[in-house]
Amino acid sequence: MSMVLYLVSILILLTSVFVYLYIRQKQKLDSLITQNKSLVQSRDASLEYIEALWKSQQSIIRDEKLSSLNSLVAGVAHELNTPLGVSLTALSYIEDLMKTDIGSHLEEDASPMLKLAMDNLLKSINLVEKFTEISGGDVPEEPSPIEIREFFEFTLTRVKNVSAINILESIKYDFPSKLWINVSQMSLSIVLKNIIENALEYSLKSKSKSEVLISAKDSEGDLIISIKDNGEGISYTNLKSIYDPFYTTHRADKHYGLGLAISYNLLTRQHNGKLNCKSQLGEGTEFIISIPTAICSEPLKINVND
Repeated sequence: MSMVLYLVSILILLTSVFVYLYIRQKQKLDSLITQNKSLVQSRDASLEYIEALWKSQQSIIRDEKLSSLNSLVAGVAHELNTPLGVSLTALSYIEDLMKTDIGSHLEEDASPMLKLAMDNLLKSINLVEKFTEISGGDVPEEPSPIEIREFFEFTLTRVKNVSAINILESIKYDFPSKLWINVSQMSLSIVLKNIIENALEYSLKSKSKSEVLISAKDSEGDLIISIKDNGEGISYTNLKSIYDPFYTTHRADKHYGLGLAISYNLLTRQHNGKLNCKSQLGEGTEFIISIPTAICSEPLKINVND
């Protein structure tokens, strides 16, 4: 009987030791799992911080590059503007002179060259105007209130190279009712015009039917505008350079590569806003514009009774 009790005691002791060791090992394992989770979270937070830091650094570098280029471009535009204007005036005078009896005998030989010179001068003047826009404008434009639908109706009147019918058929809107914004209207319309023109053109290149969705919303007082198309999309490599002046993948189509550079500069300099782009090849492109504290109340209408 004593032997049985002895063996039972030994069994109980061994069981206790096993349970104790199991509990200790489980505690260590749980502690390691907790530490591992903490390390993973710390790693993820570090990666997010590094990514945010990299994006911030790239934005600062881009702004510094554009700032240097802006000064150069503004100077070039100023220096070119006067001689181009004088040349255009002189050619216009010669053109008028050729229509008289004095210049009629020169018309056959000179007309083609005169047209060529006029066309190239007008092209140069157009480029100078774009250079001026790249610099963000000489004088900041004062913001004024306008209803969002009315503002986009005004903006679409500025869109070039696309028929009015195509605009009406291609563009869809998603706006809240009676959303009022307080913005520098002329400069923001240039920003939107350039992006909408790109969206319409590139979606027509890759699709039989162009589709552009424009939405706007109030985000805690900030204005958020999205312009999304169903076009060919932009590759990751090209996406990094789309705001660089003179960067274009369609130079054969006589594109200057200035539209998005102008939009970026006007938005950041005159509106303190941000311009982000999401795109993948074959899946279209979305530009997201954010302008802080741009939402406002509808202005009070004062009726003056006679």
